[in-house]
Amino acid sequence: MADRRLNQRFLEIAVAQAGALSGRQMRAAGSSHHHIEARVRSGFIVRIRTGLFVVNGFPPSWRQDLWLEHLAAGPASAVSGRAAGSLHELRRHPPGVVEVQRPEGGNHEPVRGTVHETFWMPPWHIVSIDGLPTTSLARTVFDRAGQPRSPAAFRNKSLRAHHVLEMTWLVNHAIRDHGMRMLDLDRVLASVGRRGKPGTAIIREIVADLGLDYAPTLTELEELFVEVCDSYGILRPDEQIDLGTTDRWVGRVDFVWRGARVIVEVDGRQHAAPLNRRADRVRDGAFGGVGWTIIRITRWQLVNEPEKHIARIRLALAAAA
Repeated sequence: MADRRLNQRFLEIAVAQAGALSGRQMRAAGSSHHHIEARVRSGFIVRIRTGLFVVNGFPPSWRQDLWLEHLAAGPASAVSGRAAGSLHELRRHPPGVVEVQRPEGGNHEPVRGTVHETFWMPPWHIVSIDGLPTTSLARTVFDRAGQPRSPAAFRNKSLRAHHVLEMTWLVNHAIRDHGMRMLDLDRVLASVGRRGKPGTAIIREIVADLGLDYAPTLTELEELFVEVCDSYGILRPDEQIDLGTTDRWVGRVDFVWRGARVIVEVDGRQHAAPLNRRADRVRDGAFGGVGWTIIRITRWQLVNEPEKHIARIRLALAAAA
């Protein structure tokens, strides 16, 4: 009776995963190593490799391969790159390719395709498509910029120009036909883009071009700043705090590290107006006069120069330590 119940549970899991199962999932369902081996000997499941199985009777398929690769790479992994583009139903991304991305530090060998590693892939860079963990649309677009048709595209001027055109089309397609926001791409670029990382410079060029008319709200800018802090390992500051001197209220600041007496203001376009710039200088002077360090950062700086401005924040925080 217990064996039948376990077999039924295995089938329920496998149906949702195109027939694929992991040893971890079977043990979580109440199975033992002995029971799993017995199911292999009986032919109920077929071992693909250690800890990875397919329930007998499920035909091979692309989605099964994606599940096997994800299960082998671990729960923090997600379908990525061209495979993710296909799951998102992006044009020019037919099914068939198997690509998975996982955080750095694993030792997983590919099962059916390609495994990429990344230093930063938080849960909000992952969505579920038919149950499969998949990189978000914006993260997929960013990753695709680092996957030109020819690896020589990063060295050959003509091939690079062609890749830029393809990626510009992809960004526009994702925004127009799939609802991606410019903010979504900004956040991924600011947090994942690093000097020397394939595709970063190309996406920055495209964002600079297509994002000329994009004016983020204050809330969007704050989301962007928090994403950058998280990806660079900066302790999150307090947000939207009223501060003043000993005798008067000066204003509400965007971000503050109270112990270090460091303030960060993320400036939208309204701060470019002359009167607003004057008011900002007066307010900054008031805070500076009582020992606060004030750092102002724009959207352009967050997206294009995150390392530079994170270094400014680190320096200010370290000086106060």
